[in-house]
Amino acid sequence: MSQQQGSSQTESGIALSEVLAQYSDLKIELELALKGYTASEVSLDKARIEAYRQLKYLVVVESATLPEDHQYPDALYNILLFLVIQVMFIGIVKIILATVNELR
Repeated sequence: MSQQQGSSQTESGIALSEVLAQYSDLKIELELALKGYTASEVSLDKARIEAYRQLKYLVVVESATLPEDHQYPDALYNILLFLVIQVMFIGIVKIILATVNELR
């Protein structure tokens, strides 16, 4: 393979140095691909660990319960408040009408 008929070419017409250069290029690409693969595996493992850690915060400790009785809105309080405001409004209107009648 080193020399055939006085030249350094292989059977397919490619020189041995070119074959070695291609081999070294392919070897470097293989090493880079392996490093990328191992880096992505490490990243995936870190992501799984982080997801598991976040999952611990999302675990339901106790389900929500409904209250035994409602506090708001208190219907009686709202009705009484509405009536007090209406009485005050009617009183203000009567004062304004009395003032207008007095000034005539």
